[in-house]
Amino acid sequence: LQLNRITNQNLIFVGQVLTVPVPGAPQPQPQPQPQPQPQTYRVLPGDTLYRIALRHGVSLSALIQANNIINPNRIFVGQVLIIP
Repeated sequence: LQLNRITNQNLIFVGQVLTVPVPGAPQPQPQPQPQPQPQTYRVLPGDTLYRIALRHGVSLSALIQANNIINPNRIFVGQVLIIP
């Protein structure tokens, strides 16, 4: 599973190419995936958290949590938000 970067052993697909280890052969080490850098967004006039979340394909609750927002109705023009 690790060799093929499969996270769910119940989800493989027709046509998917799998690497099968040969007994006694050295196993290639999977390359570590770089951690994605968080994306940021600067609030514009008329923006709402809902519209920002929708525009970036994240849930409203994830956007609120990533930015430690206590009152989702209070964001400010120029405020920089982290997009999770």
